[in-house]
Amino acid sequence: YDPDDADLFVVPYPHSSFCRFLVNPKWNGCKGKHHQRQVSGMLDSLQHFNNATRKLHLFLLCCDTPHHQRALLEMPLYVSLGGQEFRGSTNIVIPPPNTEPHYQPSALAKFDWVKPRTIAVFVQLSLMNAIRRNAFELLNKTKSIAGLPVEVHEIRGRRQFTMSAKKTWEKYRSSYFCPILEGDMPFQKRFFDVVLSGCLPVVVAFPAAGGNPHHSWFKNNTLGYNFTHPFSSMIRYSEFVVQIDDLGDIVSTLHQLLKDPVTIRRMQTALGKVVSKFSYGLGRDFMAPGDAFDTLLLSLEDYVKHLKH
Repeated sequence: YDPDDADLFVVPYPHSSFCRFLVNPKWNGCKGKHHQRQVSGMLDSLQHFNNATRKLHLFLLCCDTPHHQRALLEMPLYVSLGGQEFRGSTNIVIPPPNTEPHYQPSALAKFDWVKPRTIAVFVQLSLMNAIRRNAFELLNKTKSIAGLPVEVHEIRGRRQFTMSAKKTWEKYRSSYFCPILEGDMPFQKRFFDVVLSGCLPVVVAFPAAGGNPHHSWFKNNTLGYNFTHPFSSMIRYSEFVVQIDDLGDIVSTLHQLLKDPVTIRRMQTALGKVVSKFSYGLGRDFMAPGDAFDTLLLSLEDYVKHLKH
């Protein structure tokens, strides 16, 4: 291939992996001069990278943007799992992969998104902060909502799960609502496991930074979900995400929704229409239209069109 014909050069540099596993086994946020030298050396090794072609290089960053060197975040184009987009840069937020056969595009296309479910609320969480502890206490004493059971499970020490991943996904697929509450970062893989299972995510909606009309689903005065969640210009999250202003309203809000099957079906249908954008087609599904790969390519196509104009 002639590099002069390339629209984009892809740089699959596993920056976070180097920081986490190869440099220091204890996570330190990829800070420090050693990491800076690593990134500088990588950039110097790129054969077709220069000031004129910077804008044509796509960097694959595999974590939230706060976990990357500033030199990478100042590049004109990169993908990440969410976070701030720096001035002069395009950050395309993508979902994490899920290799489960249940969550491949062909399986999702056959899924009955509006089927009746047997659990009102399912949540499995570590009690790492106040909002999670309060949610655990509140939901743990709520045995049922609108006649359906509430299941609450504690993850001890962040890694001691009470059930297997397979069993957890089965619970998601049997539940109407799955709370996704504040973690270490705005990005949480649990959000995507939940939506791929057809469980409606429940979040606490905070005022976002900078007067952003899109709420933050992380903390007060932080990035809105249009910065932290994938393909927000193509996905209307408000159509299937339950946003509550106060955690104390969670039980009454979900009770009201469960008494309104028309609204529930509308939210489930809206989720089913966009859910393939959260799934990467693998194997036989590799060329599945409308999946996360496809949606990423549409975003890159739009980027290239703007460059040429």
